[in-house]
Amino acid sequence: MRPLYKVLESAVARELSGTGLTVTERAVLEQLHDQGPLPVPRIADRLIAPRQFVQKTANALIEKGLIERRQNTAHRRSKLLALSPIGAELIETVLAREAVNIVRVSERLSPEEIATAVRVAEAMIEGFAEKETKDD
Repeated sequence: MRPLYKVLESAVARELSGTGLTVTERAVLEQLHDQGPLPVPRIADRLIAPRQFVQKTANALIEKGLIERRQNTAHRRSKLLALSPIGAELIETVLAREAVNIVRVSERLSPEEIATAVRVAEAMIEGFAEKETKDD
């Protein structure tokens, strides 16, 4: 798994060249793109990352003007993070560039092989992930 992780991380980093984003910042932007506004704890859970690390990353993205804080009606102390218009445009550009490589690789695999790989990855993540259970 480690060689796969390292190769994918390097590929993502190459695609980010010139964007001013780190791999971690890209991951947070992608979560907000795919899920809509989220509090830091939910992003951390989805990324299987420490909350403090996600908060530090979010602070950097706020400083860059790529995300913004919003009120969270479900929990007063935990603000929601949302993409700014600039952040939305940037992550959409990044994802579109990455999609070219994803299509190129997926063309070499059958739908059954892809489905099996997804099931294996999901089972491993579920089986080994430790999730925090504190409130947002």
